[in-house]
Amino acid sequence: MDVFHLVIDTSMLRKLHFQHPDFARLLLQSQMGKLKIYIPRIALEEERTAQIAKHMKAVEEMRVTFDKL
Repeated sequence: MDVFHLVIDTSMLRKLHFQHPDFARLLLQSQMGKLKIYIPRIALEEERTAQIAKHMKAVEEMRVTFDKL
């Protein structure tokens, strides 16, 4: 059986996050040995940085809201 190789870049990772149902299907295919998934370290670092920025913004918005009380 031939194995399909898939490289997930930053733009795809943002659209197809780890909890997305389509990503779960990719993982299943990988576990069955039909698919090999590659995610470059830089893509993970870029996504991590974006997630941290998003959460920091949410924390700052909450802080501003609490300061108004």
